[in-house]
Amino acid sequence: MKIDGNELAIKQNELDQQGHKKEAYEMKMEFLRQVRESGDHCPCQEACPHHGNCFECVTVHRGHRDHLPMCMW
Repeated sequence: MKIDGNELAIKQNELDQQGHKKEAYEMKMEFLRQVRESGDHCPCQEACPHHGNCFECVTVHRGHRDHLPMCMW
């Protein structure tokens, strides 16, 4: 599944900007459902206990200010 530049996410953003909040929210939830169901999208090649857990990964990287996670390169 294509995450970056996803057509469903782009359409959701357009609806949100047009003020169609309910439709935009439903479309956002559908996009997230599709991402979850399509498998692992973590690009990191390291054996890491945070693999696939974006919240933990980004939080740790922000905390120690070492470098950006692979998904943000």
